[in-house]
Amino acid sequence: RHRYLLTLWITIALVSVIFIARQVKNVTWPGLYLNIVGVILVLLPLIRIVPYQIEQHMAQRKYLLSATEHEIALAPGQPVPDIYYIILDGYARADVLQKVYGIDNKEFLDRLQEQGFYVAPCSRSNYNETYPSLTSTFNIDYIQSLPPYAPDKGGRPWVSEYLKRNRVRTLLESLGYRTVIFYNVYETLLWDDAEMYRAPSIGLMLNPFETFLLQTTPLLPWLDSATAKLTDRDRLSRLNTLYALSQLPQLPLTPGPKFVFTHYNAPPPAVRIWRERRGDSNPL
Repeated sequence: RHRYLLTLWITIALVSVIFIARQVKNVTWPGLYLNIVGVILVLLPLIRIVPYQIEQHMAQRKYLLSATEHEIALAPGQPVPDIYYIILDGYARADVLQKVYGIDNKEFLDRLQEQGFYVAPCSRSNYNETYPSLTSTFNIDYIQSLPPYAPDKGGRPWVSEYLKRNRVRTLLESLGYRTVIFYNVYETLLWDDAEMYRAPSIGLMLNPFETFLLQTTPLLPWLDSATAKLTDRDRLSRLNTLYALSQLPQLPLTPGPKFVFTHYNAPPPAVRIWRERRGDSNPL
């Protein structure tokens, strides 16, 4: 479809340019008019965006400052353990894996329990999406308690800042912990201001906004092609997962207490590959 649409739009663009060039003798007033319209179109959203961003920043700053009022302290000489928070996003419970995918995960969970891990048999998250769920966890509260919560306005742009500068991180850093974060294809989960930021060598990668913007341009055929690697998030997630797994065993060698947060989005492709290797004629 691209070869036809691209040819059509190029033809329309050329005809339009030729027509305008022949009709408009004085190009000063059209340029001035378009500049004025452009400025107005930029100012209109800024009138709503700027006050909201200021309100959000002040509300979040006040909330995080209140977190320091409940400081936790360690007894002198008490060992300070490293804390690892590892999210296997999409990794289902054992009963769900068995029912939906036909995968028996009992052996793996038994091995974890033998090593001292606690496995919650009927675990559920507070929310069915990653962002609100992690925001709630890291702030030790429900998201409706995080100002400026306004469900009537729609959306939740304030969640990302609460996830990046959250209460748990604030408290641990006040105790001398060093926050360690690994690269993530989802920008909201990327705390690039952490003291220790680890990222694999991935080269240039488009973020979701850049991808969405380019999809409205003549570059759409290239983005849809098999050679366009700048938007291949599955490939990037795999590279990042392998990199993080190779780096985690080395972190205990780094001096000082550490708060390590890493997020993987690997289980769905892993299940698909497992079923393909098993010879399933209809892999998920």
